Amino acid sequence: MLPISNALRTAVTQQSTPQPEAAPQPAVVRPGDEFAATRTQARQPPSAMEQRIASKINDLVQRRFGGNWQAAFRHYAGRDGQVDREGVLRMLADAGVNFPPPSMVADRLMEKFDADRSGRISFGEFQTSMRNLGFRV
Repeated sequence: MLPISNALRTAVTQQSTPQPEAAPQPAVVRPGDEFAATRTQARQPPSAMEQRIASKINDLVQRRFGGNWQAAFRHYAGRDGQVDREGVLRMLADAGVNFPPPSMVADRLMEKFDADRSGRISFGEFQTSMRNLGFRV
């Protein structure tokens, strides 16, 4: 029998020894990266209802704010520069959204637009969400 070198023995041993599989690494969210959640989740196409509501919001911005999305956002934002649920309800009322009940629509918009789950919508979150619905913001 021929002697086996240490290097060959190590190589054979490593091949035959089962190695643990590497665990999938979670997505790294850097501080201030408020859009990480929306990037890592699979996007579903907007429903017809979401499109109609977004269209009404777009009409409001065009009609009342001359197409200035930032001015419209600031109008409904609080002192911190972000829109809360009450601001969303005011915007929906001004846009003439009354189907389904505005409170349900506001809850759904908060769920969809508030990417960092802070309970408030930043302009960046609003802009990204409206763009995802096909509007030029």
